[in-house]
Amino acid sequence: MPSFKEHGFVFHDACWSLLKEVYHDEPVPLERLVEVCRAVPFPHGAAEFMNWRHGYGGLVRLNRQSYYPWEGTSAECDDEATARLHAAENPCDEEEVQQLLKEQRQYPPSETLIGQRRVSDEKDCFMRIPFDVLDEIAAYLATADVLRLRQASRAFVPIFSSQSFWASQFEVNGEQGFLFEARRNKESRDWRWLYHRTNDAHGSPGLQNRKRIWCLNKSLKDILSMRWMDSSTIRREDLDGAEWRWKEVHGDLQHDRFPGRFHDGCRLSRKQCTRVPDVLSRIAVSTIRDGDETYIVGMRLISTDGADIYLGYTTEDRELSVDVTVFRGFVVAIGSRGINGLQVVMDQGSISRWLGCPDDSPKTRRLVVAGSIAALEAGFDAYKMITLAVAENPSVCNATSTEPSDPLRDTALWYPDIPPPGVFLNGEDFLSEYPHYDEEYQPLVWTLFGGLDGIYLRSLTGISIVFQRFVRAIEFHYNTDDIPTECRKMGRYRPSVQDKVTYFPIDGPGGEVIEAVELYVRATPSNVKSPGYAYGVTRLFKLFTNHGRSLHIQAERMPEIVRTKTLRAAPGTTITGFYAVHGVDQVHTAHE
Repeated sequence: MPSFKEHGFVFHDACWSLLKEVYHDEPVPLERLVEVCRAVPFPHGAAEFMNWRHGYGGLVRLNRQSYYPWEGTSAECDDEATARLHAAENPCDEEEVQQLLKEQRQYPPSETLIGQRRVSDEKDCFMRIPFDVLDEIAAYLATADVLRLRQASRAFVPIFSSQSFWASQFEVNGEQGFLFEARRNKESRDWRWLYHRTNDAHGSPGLQNRKRIWCLNKSLKDILSMRWMDSSTIRREDLDGAEWRWKEVHGDLQHDRFPGRFHDGCRLSRKQCTRVPDVLSRIAVSTIRDGDETYIVGMRLISTDGADIYLGYTTEDRELSVDVTVFRGFVVAIGSRGINGLQVVMDQGSISRWLGCPDDSPKTRRLVVAGSIAALEAGFDAYKMITLAVAENPSVCNATSTEPSDPLRDTALWYPDIPPPGVFLNGEDFLSEYPHYDEEYQPLVWTLFGGLDGIYLRSLTGISIVFQRFVRAIEFHYNTDDIPTECRKMGRYRPSVQDKVTYFPIDGPGGEVIEAVELYVRATPSNVKSPGYAYGVTRLFKLFTNHGRSLHIQAERMPEIVRTKTLRAAPGTTITGFYAVHGVDQVHTAHE
């Protein structure tokens, strides 16, 4: 467990023993292990654990109902988790394992024998393949997939009785690899019976706990096994000049904000920079999984001349690539801890499929340019890419305006997705108040309570405002259940007895709409560095409709108000949605 000065990290003895078994005959790379552990946040508060995204195999859950994905307080111990029932059991009980290995089969022998190949089906291509080849194929598949194959092809039916197939499940990378004692013991045994006795339905609590730890250690080994590539040695300073225009996205960088403390976000360890080759033909990325999240860990620029350029880390069998014509930049999905996914933007605005996984991550078009990309710079922590910057071709950017046509839409981090072009965002108003917005990791959350083109406005019957010292959430009510969930609420929060909820009816069926919103904002003290409060908090919220009605929400103790702003729909448009900085501390309108 690290202190503020990070003297070290503690492993349970049993967990360490299992990690060594995962490495089998290789030593655990200690230096690399410490480096990776230092890149994992250690949250403050009651939760005393390193905040991996794997949730410790079910012991910790991410509270997505009350928090956004980038909020570090979303990780909580799950006292009701099934895995917690077994977590205190000894995963290395040798006596229990030896008894299990000596057990005799307790079910009748299968009637399906390997030699009983059924009558050939001309449409079944697998029937032409020798059984030993099918047996080898099955060894590389999950058991559930093999059982499904038995339903699709009669050629795989005898696999169920193949001892070599069931034995393969106990190899170090097999489903039951955690029972490593079975591989050491050379006695003849019924591997199918042993699989039955160690699966999730029949395994003892101790074995269930061992399997949980084993899977976590295998994921850790994948991270520790990544290779750092040194093919790029150029620095941005070597390329910089008056003509270079760099654009950057990054996670929630913590190296300057809280010296000595690391509660969430990411820490920058090193950077790499490279020119983009003129003969670029493909872009490939390497990925790694940390629980339910995927991270980009490295990139490979592939040229038609066969000279590849690497940035960051490489992983075995986890590389994705796309063909590239004219390289215009990236659409980026990025969480607080690093880059989750990339789309390559090419000529005429064509966009590739996602490389990585963008699910539940803020997204941005900030790295898309009008010309072509001349250089890239990527920053990394100990196991993933956490910053990415692009420079536009100087000869193009001098002749072509690179300013986006819709600055806020094209430069902000948006959650859950980038708003469509038909939604007017009042971006000039937002950027005039917060001109350096894109220098911080500050996702904008948004919802279209009125739907695209206002199709849900006639169904709107009311709005609920949840507040304490400031507005915490806005919920929208309708006269039908057909409205999508994402339109019904903006803001996530943990319910509290101190919450106050005000309901304001709206006659949507009668044509009543929100006409204006007035905000009274208190500036944040300079010593407060918490993300989401950098631009102040909304302490007084007023809402006006076209029917001459209004709603006023005010904090109990009204502090000094630094600024007031009124948000109205542009002429010929109607307010159909809101967007806000980090929840609803700074509300702005979207209209069509």
